[in-house]
Amino acid sequence: MGAQRVKRLINGVLRNVSRKGQPSFEHLSVTERISLTTSHPEWLVNRWLNDYGEVETLRMCEENTKRGSTTLRTNTREVSRSDLQIELSEEHVQTHEGNIAPEALRVLEGHARSSSAYERGRFTIQDESSMLVARALDPKAGMTVLDACAAPGGKTTHIAELMNDEGTVVANDIHEHKQRLINQQVNRLGLTCVSTRTSDAKTLPDQFPSQTFDRILVDAPCSGLGVLRNKPDIKWNTDEERIKGLPVVQQEILQQVAPLLKDFGVLVYSTCTVLPEENEHVIRKFMETHPEFAFDRTLSERLTIEAAKTGQCTILPHHYGSDGFYICALIKKGSADS
Repeated sequence: MGAQRVKRLINGVLRNVSRKGQPSFEHLSVTERISLTTSHPEWLVNRWLNDYGEVETLRMCEENTKRGSTTLRTNTREVSRSDLQIELSEEHVQTHEGNIAPEALRVLEGHARSSSAYERGRFTIQDESSMLVARALDPKAGMTVLDACAAPGGKTTHIAELMNDEGTVVANDIHEHKQRLINQQVNRLGLTCVSTRTSDAKTLPDQFPSQTFDRILVDAPCSGLGVLRNKPDIKWNTDEERIKGLPVVQQEILQQVAPLLKDFGVLVYSTCTVLPEENEHVIRKFMETHPEFAFDRTLSERLTIEAAKTGQCTILPHHYGSDGFYICALIKKGSADS
């Protein structure tokens, strides 16, 4: 359809609304009303209504209609957050501090990716919820860490920064072209402790002895239904049948990498979705077959989120104006008593 035809169509719709007023939704069910007014498929709205109730579902769907702000993760190895703000303002990029991550800056005005500060590795573009994952892992300098599903490398590089680039971070991903993306970010940030590889995460036990890693991150492949603010097509290109197969894959990855964790180590499972069957349900099933793991109750000391006190938390998009995320930290039994 040409631009002029689109223009005429829009004008016709607006004239019709002007004559008849806003349509009434009183005859619609809650699912239909939220679906229609916020442009979400009914099957997804219905799931969220069952999981979160009407108020939370409506707020989440409304938040998903908004464009997410660009958020920057300060490379604290190189610069403080306040000094980075000054540097960016000199390049006409205005920011304010984030809501939940101590490294976060939210862009108010300007093009951060075009700045010399970006080229010099002073920051990484990353959503605030995503920044919490590396902090949940609690990596320390000198550790050996596995990022089992690492692309595109945001969490990998954050882990390395928190380790002060001391130790080893193995960044694994199944796609070869994504390994190149990770290496690009590693090089831009001047990190030397990251080693990248291409393989299916489920085959990692064939490549490493048991109890190799102090920390393991499984940022699992998922439906992505927490990032609809910036990727709205996901909700229309995903269906319930596809989602049914995801927990199987997520469970398989956890089952395979678990033996690679050292005694007293921490395993973090995270997704950018807000469906419990990909999150809490996966962890519950994993723990049923792995009694040596327990929730890491110290997670709340690393994340400034009330729900983290249980060792797991779900962030909905409207909570902090960030992506929807699930983060769970597990610790090997006996670690807390050592």
